[in-house]
Amino acid sequence: VGWAAAYTECGGTELVAQDVWTVAREVDKALQVTHVPPHYGIELSNAFFSLERSGALPGAIEDCALGVAVLALNALPQAELRWGTRKAREYYL
Repeated sequence: VGWAAAYTECGGTELVAQDVWTVAREVDKALQVTHVPPHYGIELSNAFFSLERSGALPGAIEDCALGVAVLALNALPQAELRWGTRKAREYYL
């Protein structure tokens, strides 16, 4: 298994189960053609914030980099809603 495969296995971690990665992939595909219901974005955002707060983000990236990217992109609007534009900008920059 090469290093690239390690970032795309998406087997799940202690904090983010494999089914979250599956949903993230499906949401990513759906975003390319349609509107995704808000509750999916909230769930994915919560998963991202949990990873970030727990320090488990590096391990999640190793497990499923694409899934983490989808989580992060869905978390941006939620970060802005929850903490305001200034805090969201700090969070992501």
